[in-house]
Amino acid sequence: MEQHKTPITDEYLKSLEGIEEAEPRDFFYSRLTNRLANEQTQKDWVFPLKPAWMICTLAVFLLINTIILTQKSKPQKTDESNIEGFANAYDQNISSY
Repeated sequence: MEQHKTPITDEYLKSLEGIEEAEPRDFFYSRLTNRLANEQTQKDWVFPLKPAWMICTLAVFLLINTIILTQKSKPQKTDESNIEGFANAYDQNISSY
């Protein structure tokens, strides 16, 4: 059985004859293990995600919220009657007869 080859396939096959297996550069695996070890040590210290810091932060927020909520706002003392207070708020004079 004869295979019909075209010049293009012949060129492709000839270009594949000289291919060698790809190899990593020297000391690739030692560089890779060092890089992975450095990334792991950098990821170990994450400040806000530590459980102790989270608990302390939540406790501080709860303390601040309870202080704010328990403070009673002092109502404004008005000794005047309703009409006189309304008039004073709008800079009006009430003349009594």
